[in-house]
Amino acid sequence: MKRFKYGLSLLALAACALFAAACNDDETEGVDVVETTRIKEIGYQSAVCVGYVRGACSERGVCYFDAAAPDQLRTVKAPHGGDTFEAALSDLETGRDYSCYVYARVNGQVVKGETKTFRTLEEGQPYLLAGEVRNVEHTSATLDGYVFTSGGSEILERGFCYGTADEPTLDDERCTVVPVEGGLGQMTADLTGLTDKTDYFVRIYLRSDEGLYYSPAASFRTRQYNKPVVSIVGFERRGDKIAVRAVTGVQDAADEELETSRGICVGNTDSYEQGTEYTASTAGIGEYEVEIPADGNVGFIWAWAGNKEGKEISNVATSRASVRLEADMDVRSRWMAPSFTIENLGIFDAEILEAGVCWSETGADPTVENDHKVYEAEDALVPAAYEMPLFFGLKTATAYRVRAYVTNQYGTSYSKPVEITTRGDLYDAHIRVKAGEGAKLPYMNGWQIILNDVTSAANANVPEGLLSPAFRAVYAGWDTACEAGASHMNGIIYRVRETTDGGAYMEIMFYYRTGAANSLKSFTNKISYQRNDDGTFRFKDYIRVSNAMYNGLSEENKAVIDRVFTYFRDHDFYLEWGARDYEFAQSGTAVDSKNGPIWMVPVDEPDNYWTFTNKHYTQSQLPAVANPF
Repeated sequence: MKRFKYGLSLLALAACALFAAACNDDETEGVDVVETTRIKEIGYQSAVCVGYVRGACSERGVCYFDAAAPDQLRTVKAPHGGDTFEAALSDLETGRDYSCYVYARVNGQVVKGETKTFRTLEEGQPYLLAGEVRNVEHTSATLDGYVFTSGGSEILERGFCYGTADEPTLDDERCTVVPVEGGLGQMTADLTGLTDKTDYFVRIYLRSDEGLYYSPAASFRTRQYNKPVVSIVGFERRGDKIAVRAVTGVQDAADEELETSRGICVGNTDSYEQGTEYTASTAGIGEYEVEIPADGNVGFIWAWAGNKEGKEISNVATSRASVRLEADMDVRSRWMAPSFTIENLGIFDAEILEAGVCWSETGADPTVENDHKVYEAEDALVPAAYEMPLFFGLKTATAYRVRAYVTNQYGTSYSKPVEITTRGDLYDAHIRVKAGEGAKLPYMNGWQIILNDVTSAANANVPEGLLSPAFRAVYAGWDTACEAGASHMNGIIYRVRETTDGGAYMEIMFYYRTGAANSLKSFTNKISYQRNDDGTFRFKDYIRVSNAMYNGLSEENKAVIDRVFTYFRDHDFYLEWGARDYEFAQSGTAVDSKNGPIWMVPVDEPDNYWTFTNKHYTQSQLPAVANPF
C-alpha cells in the first residue's frame, strides 16, 4: 500500500507570518473581504487560484511560492472588475508542494487571505485531493474530492473513507467506505448517519493495478444540538391543585428532532435541588400543563425541560412576595436607617402578613430567627417603597449583614444581603474634655439645641420632625413654662468638662430672651456622669443654678424646666451622630454650620433621642466657667 501526503513547510509558515505582520487593519477599512477561495486545474507545471476581494483596493492578485523556498515570492496581479477573479500560476515544477494566498493593497498596506497549499502532478504518481466538506449538519455532510491523475495506471476503484481516526484507511473498523464510480475528475458523496458534535476525518482512496493510494486527510465537525428553552407562562387555582402552564422551545430548528422531556419543580426554598419534580404527561416542544398540590410546599416554582444535550431550568416563580433592601442606607455608630421595596406580592397576590429587616454580625445571611424588626404598617402592605424606623442598639465599629424580609401565607422571602459597618464611637473620636484639646476641629467640646430663636432665622431652628416624641413633649412644656415667665425660650447648650478626679461632667446652659429685642438671659445646670465599659454614660450628680426667671415660676413650671436637665439622671445614654452627614472640617475654629446634628440617646428608650442642631463648639469657643465638682 502506498500513501501520498503533502504539507506546508515551517519556512512557508514563517514567510506567511512575516507577510501578515505588514498588514494594518486600521488603515484598510476600504476592503471588507479578502478570500483565497480554492485551487483548481492543478497540472504538472501550472494551477489556477480562485480569489474573492470585496471592497475598493489599488491592487489585487495572488502571491505563491515553493514551500521549500518561502522567501521567493511570485506575484500575479489580477484585473479589476467583479469581486471574484482567477489567477494562473505558471512555471511550476512537477511533484512539488506550493502555497498561495490572495492579497489586496489598500493605502499602502496589504491585506491577505488564507494560505492554501497544493501539489503539482508527478509522473507515475496518482494525485488525489480531498476538497471542501459542505453542508455539514448534525448527522450529515457532503464531501467533495478530485482525482487529478492516476499516475498512468488504470483506476480500478475510487471513493471516500471517513471516520474518527485522524488517518482513516479501508481496513480500519472505525472508518466507513463510500465508493464513487468514475475515473479522473471530481467526485462527490453525501454522508448520512453521522453522530452530532463529533470530529471526523476523510480521505480519498484510489486503487489501481499499482496499489492503493490515499489523499491527505481533511477534517470536519458535525453540528451540536442544543438544550431546549423553557419558561413559565401562567397559573390557575383549581381547588386543592395549582395548574402551572409552561412552554418549551428550541434554539435551532434541528433541535426539534430530539426527544424532549419536561415538567415542573416546586419547593419551599430557593434551591432547585431541594425541590420536588413533576413530569408532564406529554413530551416535545410547545405548551404544556402540570397540576401540583396547592399546599405549603409551593414557595418556589420552576419549569424544566431536557434532551440528550442536558437540562434547562426556567427562571423561578414564587407564590411568596418579593422584596429588595436598598443598599444606600444611613449607618452611624449604633444605628442604621434601612428602607426596603416590596417588588411584588407573588404569583397569587397573597396578602402580606409581615415585613421588616433582620441583621446578624456572624457573616451568614440573617433570618427572622436573628435580630429583626417588624415594619409597623398602618395599612395593608403593597408593592411600594418603605422606610423603617431607626434601628438602635448596634455595636460600634462592627460589620453586619442585613436583609429585608416579607411574609405571606406561603412563607417568608428575603432580599439579597447588604453588608454595612457601623462607625466608631463619636465620643472617642471627637469629644475632648480638657482645655486646649478641643481647640481645633474636628474635635469639639460642646453642641447646642436651637428650638425657637426669635431673633435670627439663620440659627437654623431644629425642625419638629427631627425631634423624638419624648423630646417634643419636654420642649412643649418648657416653652409653656418660659411663656409663664414672660420669656421666649431659645435653646440649650451642652458642654463637656473635666472633673477634679479625672472624670467628666456636662454643663447645660439654658438660654432665653424676655423679648425679641432683649439680650440673652441664661442659667447653667450641671450633670456629672461616669462612662460605662460599653461606652455609654451613667448619671452621678446634678446641680441646678437658679435665676430670677426660674425663681419666679410656679413649682409645676419649675419641674417642667428641671425635666430638661433631669431626664438623663434616669437613663444611661450615649452620644450618637444624627441623621445628616457629620464630617467635620479639618482646620480652623469657626463654628461648623454645615454638618449634621448630634443625638443624646437613652439606652433603654433609644427612640426618645435628643436632637442638637448643626452647631458644634470647641473649647476655645466656650466661656470658662468655674468647676463646681
